[in-house]
Amino acid sequence: MPPLKPYPFFLKFLDTLLVPFMYVISGTFIELPQETHTWNLLKLPLSFRDGIDETKCVRLEGSYQGRLGRNFAGPLFHFPVLPGVGWRDYIVLEADTTGSWSIGWDAQGMSRGHLFQISRLSLTQPQVRVLKPPVGVEAVFFGFDVHGAQVPLKIVGEGRIGDGTYPRVRLL
Repeated sequence: MPPLKPYPFFLKFLDTLLVPFMYVISGTFIELPQETHTWNLLKLPLSFRDGIDETKCVRLEGSYQGRLGRNFAGPLFHFPVLPGVGWRDYIVLEADTTGSWSIGWDAQGMSRGHLFQISRLSLTQPQVRVLKPPVGVEAVFFGFDVHGAQVPLKIVGEGRIGDGTYPRVRLL
């Protein structure tokens, strides 16, 4: 895994300021809101894919069929409160690790092209919620610990934003 630079304080502060807004646009206050923002992500070089062990990944075909389709339309996919627009369905992934780790994804077929990135937000719990991609997009989710070792992932659940099934599991 490429080294992740320490997450700057001013970005942590910005994330904290956005939390109330993220609760409002999620349409629910009973579960943690989505945390992913463009500044949280590190774009990875495609050559890095060669170092990922597919047996430790989770591959998922898209199922979102809302108005946005494979388009991001800016940040609108973060707005599940808007009927037919925001992405709502998620899976819960669990990493086989006891320490801090990061989640990444390789999504092919998006309107913006190939998204191959990793979150700079450190996860301290083994489970994380990630949004299901749109129809026509295949996503491969992978994880790496703080030492750069790939951690095996598996799907342990699924749900819909607002259903309260996994209220304390972070959504990235």
